[in-house]
Amino acid sequence: MTDYVRLRRRDPVVIAEGPGPLPRAWRNLSGFDKLSDAELRRHGWYPFRTWPDPIIKPNREKVTHHLEIEDGEVTRRWDVEELTEAERIHRLGERRREILAEIPAIRFRFETGGIVFDGIPLHTDRESQATIALAALQGAGERWKGSDGKWYAMEPERLQAAAQAVMAHKRACFAREEALVAEVKAADSLEALAAIDLEEGWP
Repeated sequence: MTDYVRLRRRDPVVIAEGPGPLPRAWRNLSGFDKLSDAELRRHGWYPFRTWPDPIIKPNREKVTHHLEIEDGEVTRRWDVEELTEAERIHRLGERRREILAEIPAIRFRFETGGIVFDGIPLHTDRESQATIALAALQGAGERWKGSDGKWYAMEPERLQAAAQAVMAHKRACFAREEALVAEVKAADSLEALAAIDLEEGWP
């Protein structure tokens, strides 16, 4: 199905409505979508054609669009241009803010993703962190359920060591978050930001 646009201006081309299907009625004209293209143009409506955007290097290039009337159609074309220095700085700031907003969620995923201590798979979600720390403080042995659904005998010393391992894992995750944030803030180009692997270096 052909899309149409209504123009507000022809030179330069400015679209007032659309792109989309023709209305069945417009300004008290019923059967508007049955009019010929020549009649539609008298009312400012034109078939609309657009071309898919090209693949670009987003760290160096941008796509700019322009409209033109060609063979009775409004056509949206594109040009590929180099980013200006001001645009690169602006895009660097935007991308840096996006990455910094992503990092806490990545840290939380690794922090709460579990560990294996002395052959025992342990949950490390926030509730489990608090539960194992409290159990270790009580100084008694426990039958502890691992993240694999199995039960393990945990004498007091082993339980305390497990709690310490969970806390060490949490500290290591926050330390990696701090280091990653510093690395992102220090990146002085879009290429440097793109080279940072947000999934590496976690415990």
